Amino acid sequence: MLTQEIRSKYLVDELQLGDTLNEAVHNGFKAQFDLLVSMLSSDVQDHAWVVDPAAKEQQKEDLRKKFELGNPVRLQSDEQDLERANELGEQFREGGLTAVHLLQCLNPEPLTLKHNDIPKEIIESLSPLKQEKYRYENEVGRIARVSYKLSPKEVLDNVVDARDLRQGFSAAA
Repeated sequence: MLTQEIRSKYLVDELQLGDTLNEAVHNGFKAQFDLLVSMLSSDVQDHAWVVDPAAKEQQKEDLRKKFELGNPVRLQSDEQDLERANELGEQFREGGLTAVHLLQCLNPEPLTLKHNDIPKEIIESLSPLKQEKYRYENEVGRIARVSYKLSPKEVLDNVVDARDLRQGFSAAA
């Protein structure tokens, strides 16, 4: 589930709607139902039941040091890799392919290049939720998906309370 900061600003999943979807189906309000469902996030990682896996315990013995292995291959590049690319080019000019291959064995290149400079026009064409997630990741960092603090019984109680409250308002009107 997304952080509470993002969930408080945007409609993400059914839990935020309470009993509204059920009432739309029950009353035959197809347009209202379609609108509400289209407003929900299509990313399954945004839903309440998805959480980041618990961190595994580190092994007491570092096997990389024990077997004298090199550095692990990183998944994404950082700013230092652009400087390193120039260094590899210089090594290729001086020592040829063998020198570059040796440097690659000692310190392997990352598997993907990370590009954070997405043009403003592309960002503006995203949905508001995706824009907020992009902004959050660039300003705050990785989005930690935490578990929903309520048990299923408490969620059901909240939905029933919201329905009772809504029925009380409609009876008063």
